[in-house]
Amino acid sequence: MSEYINLSDLTKRGTQLGLIADIFQSNIGKTITKRYIEKEYTFKYMHKNVTYPIVSEEEHRNQLLEAPGDVQRQLRTFHDKFKKYGLKQEGKTGKKEDNNVIYTWTPKLKTDMETKIQPAARNIFKTKKMVNDFMKSKKNKCELCDASNKDERLAVDHWRAHSIYNVDDEKIAVLLCETCNNIHHNYDASKCMINNKDNIKYIQNWVKIEKRVRECGFMPNEHDKNTQKTNIQIIKDHYTNEFNNVSLSENFWGILNE
Repeated sequence: MSEYINLSDLTKRGTQLGLIADIFQSNIGKTITKRYIEKEYTFKYMHKNVTYPIVSEEEHRNQLLEAPGDVQRQLRTFHDKFKKYGLKQEGKTGKKEDNNVIYTWTPKLKTDMETKIQPAARNIFKTKKMVNDFMKSKKNKCELCDASNKDERLAVDHWRAHSIYNVDDEKIAVLLCETCNNIHHNYDASKCMINNKDNIKYIQNWVKIEKRVRECGFMPNEHDKNTQKTNIQIIKDHYTNEFNNVSLSENFWGILNE
């Protein structure tokens, strides 16, 4: 008899991803809302160290863990990682639309996954020395906002989202601070530019990196290319409307304008 993928087997028990996996495994084939998952996940996380029976309210309170810091991000990360196994998300995410987001876990057969292309390694640089050398080559500063390692924690990131492009190549490596890295996440990096549209240096840095990655042969897919066109137009309109009708020249964007 063929076996189906079990999310709980693909995660470590007791971890945040493991707790989310258990929720989906308990609701196979059912439509469940984003809100429900976040509440269940938070509850299970806070209570994972609680021992029963509970002797007193004080003991119960002392055993509770603090609520996880970024519940929404953990769920996004989980979906990006396991959607290839049959996890489906429907609806738009965002403050106003969150109530409409639903998930359905319909696991695929293990035999169906055996022919899938194995994902590329997430670590672009394989040794600590390679990472340190790369950081030094970038002067230990975020390539987008110029924050130094004294200001924020820095990390090597994939300019083309790993979960979408499945590319592990040094030519798409970029050094980002934690703030920019969190904005980038699994989106096209032009989202970072939109979040910092009043900072012309930030925009220049984004253009510089995007051109560099393209020149190395790593073009954006159609979805990300359309996202870039939309975001570039937002920047153009912003500078036209907010700064005395002074817009960025077409030469500023170069090939990204095509």
